[in-house]
Order: sequence, then C-alpha cells, then structure tokens
Amino acid sequence: MIKFIRSILLITLFVSGIQLQLNAQVKQISTHFNDLKEWYNPAFYGIEKQYKFVANYRTQWTKLDGVPQTINFLSSFALPKIKSGIGINITHDRIGAIQTTTLQAGYNYIIPIKDKLKIGIGAQAGFEFSNLDGSKLITPNGNYSSGINHNDDVINQATNKTFRPLLNVGISLNSKHINVGVAYLNAINNKLNFDGTVRSLSTQLGSVLQTSINSEIKLPKEFKLIPVIVINTDFVNVQTDVQILAGYKYFGALGVNVRGYNKKSIESVSPIIKITPIKNIGLGFIYSYDVNINALKIANSNTHEITIFYNMNSKNISKHLKFINNPRFL
Repeated sequence: MIKFIRSILLITLFVSGIQLQLNAQVKQISTHFNDLKEWYNPAFYGIEKQYKFVANYRTQWTKLDGVPQTINFLSSFALPKIKSGIGINITHDRIGAIQTTTLQAGYNYIIPIKDKLKIGIGAQAGFEFSNLDGSKLITPNGNYSSGINHNDDVINQATNKTFRPLLNVGISLNSKHINVGVAYLNAINNKLNFDGTVRSLSTQLGSVLQTSINSEIKLPKEFKLIPVIVINTDFVNVQTDVQILAGYKYFGALGVNVRGYNKKSIESVSPIIKITPIKNIGLGFIYSYDVNINALKIANSNTHEITIFYNMNSKNISKHLKFINNPRFL
C-alpha cells in the first residue's frame, strides 16, 4: 500500500511539472485551500462523509484602485448509500473594471478500495457571467477632459456582458493519512467576447492543471501537523503554495503558508489561524494575512482572507433515512 501511494505521488508531481506553450490565466488562488478543496477539484465532493458549508472572502492589494476581491460559497454533500458526493460552488470575483460570477454544480463518484483507501472521480459544470465596465478604463489616446471618450475601436464606455460555459474535472486519492488530488480546470477553454465600438474585444482564458497533497500527522499528547502542497500551472508558469499547520485536538491550528518556490517567484508569506471552538458542532473560522515580500509590497500591505465553515457528519442524518426502490426506474 505504501509503495502504491508513493507511485501516485510521483506521477502527480511529474504531471504537474509538464510545460506546454499555451496562453492561459491561472484561477483565483486561496490561502485556505485545505478547507476549500471542492472549489477547485470536484473529486473531493463527499469524500469526508460530511455535509459541508463554507463561505470565503478574500481582498488583495488594498492600496490600489479596483483591488481584487473574491467571495465564494460552496457546499458539499456526502451520499454514502450510493457511493457519491455532490456539491455547488458560487463565486463572485472583481478586479478593476471586470466582474465575474460563476455558478457550478458537481458530482463525484467514490470508489472504495481496501485498507480505507478511496478514489474519487468528479466533474463540475456551469457558467461564468462577466461584466466589463468600460467607463472605468483609460486608453492611451482617450480624451477625458469633458466626459469619457476612449477614442478606441475595441473599447467603449458601456457595461458589456458576456458568459461562457465552464467544465472542471478531477481525480483524488484519499487514505487515512494522505489525500492527493489532480484537477483540470476550465477544460472547455472558451473565449470571452465583449462588444466594442467597431469590433469586439476577445480574450482567451486558458486551462489550469492543479495538483494538491495534504496530510495529517498525529503527534503525542493529541497534537498534530497538517502539511499542504498545492501546485498550479497554466502550462507556461508554475505557482506553488507550501503550508504547514500545527493543531491541538479539535480546537484549531496555527500555521504559515509560503507562495512561490524560489527567489524569483516567492510572492508572500501568510500566517494562518484556524479555530473550531465547540466540539461536535463543526462550526469554525479561518483567518490569514498575506505579508507580501516581492516588488508589490509597496501596494500590497493589506491582503486579508477569512473563511467560515460548518461541517455535519453525514452519519447523523443518513442513519435516519430510508431508501425505497421504485420499479419504474429499474
């Protein structure tokens, strides 16, 4: 079993490092990834045998105009009777003149293996709705002395709307001590098209391959360590998050996240606190503060992220439910 898990880890790390020449945009990243895995990878829906509700808010670079802000809500429901999990993701993201709202629903088929090993194969599909506010843009040849005149064939001053379909697929390997996930995000890879003055503004949004590894290491006296590694690549660049949390019983954990993998790519160091104050309730929150250490630190002095979550053990509900076979669907 140990050799099998090692082989899976080596394969996923190798796949994550593959470099291809494509134009792409990396999906929004969260410092609280370990509690938002279903946001990225549908192969984690229902894996923890819980009914899970999570709300997340992240704001970056607060000294700049039009700062990035992301609000995310996700739910995950375990369906142990049919070896499945389902979930919903709703995300609103704003950066500068553009706002996007994403609605997705997902399904995960869970394959149990001996020795408490489970494989999840999941997909999530939906739509992304985008608004581009042309009145917030400035062009090199524009005239803004009396009103807004971009003097541009592509950009106008109206609010332009568009939408595109989304598809994410993933696979996960889950055991008592380690979880590994590989997800391919934005698999359809459609363009966003905004109406311009004379012709349309079109942007190509690429796909992202994400590999995640997390574990929970038991220590004496009910302490534990939770290491997490996340590798994102748009097949041109690679971004990594390395995180370590130290926890005690169910009360919560303290830790730090480092984003980047060498001197040129390290973007931030983020202290994290996670608190679950009441045993068996499953209610808690996470807070982190990004300390930027690259050239953006002059503008990125206030990057905050907070997550509120509620987890309910599915056994407490499913044991009261009865499944009745209906011959109409046999």
